[in-house]
Amino acid sequence: MSRHLPNPDFPKQHTVPGSRILTLAELLDLITNMQNKNAEKVGMHIELKTFPRHSVPPSREFANLVVPQIKRAGLLDRTIFQSFDPRYTAEANKLARQLGRSGVPSVISPRFNWITKWFVKILHMFGFKVIPWTANTEKVWNKLIRMRVDGIITDNPEELIRYLRKKPQMQLDEDL
Repeated sequence: MSRHLPNPDFPKQHTVPGSRILTLAELLDLITNMQNKNAEKVGMHIELKTFPRHSVPPSREFANLVVPQIKRAGLLDRTIFQSFDPRYTAEANKLARQLGRSGVPSVISPRFNWITKWFVKILHMFGFKVIPWTANTEKVWNKLIRMRVDGIITDNPEELIRYLRKKPQMQLDEDL
């Protein structure tokens, strides 16, 4: 039996006995078989993880492992690829276009403390959505919402949902 040591960078994170991370195939199956009236609106923001000190397939091989699965599930037009290594997103997006993706992804995901209201406004003018990472406090969520970001990447989705439910009519600040 393996034991999972807590990560000091994520003090609120805890293991749940019997839980595991879904494979991409299992996630795609879950989404395509959802019995929910909003199932056809579900989109995916897939991060292509690379680790400099670990063995990771080259970008083209990695894209060939991931993108065709998403195509077969019929979710290619609802998927955004992200990576800290631009070679991986470039290869995934190139293959997605070759496999019939319509349109070009238009999402920018900067670190939450790298953006300003003007940055968001300019990106919106050029048609980009702004979804910053990794925002984990109410203070930061409030600031990002007031900047009119399009989404928030967080390690605490349940807390963010509770926060958003408490603030259904937030005042957007034009003077941030």
